[in-house]
Amino acid sequence: MKSLNVVLHKFFKDHGIEESLKRHSVMRDWEEIVGQRIANVTTPHRVSNGILFVRVKSDAWRHELLFHKAKILQTISADKEKATIKDIVWF
Repeated sequence: MKSLNVVLHKFFKDHGIEESLKRHSVMRDWEEIVGQRIANVTTPHRVSNGILFVRVKSDAWRHELLFHKAKILQTISADKEKATIKDIVWF
């Protein structure tokens, strides 16, 4: 007998829902990915064509986050349950 997790995973994959769930998981787990300090000044907005668009509270923070982008992308890509994010756009 297959576990519910296996059955649901197959259903989501077969119906093209899996990628959408992965995209949502990046947004849902944003604080865990970036930490509370960055999460307090950012809001993930959407994912489109592998690009994560993130709203930032100020220009100063937007500039600071440029230095953190590679590490955040690395953290996201290390988790196979997350969507494939190729880039982040801070706005």
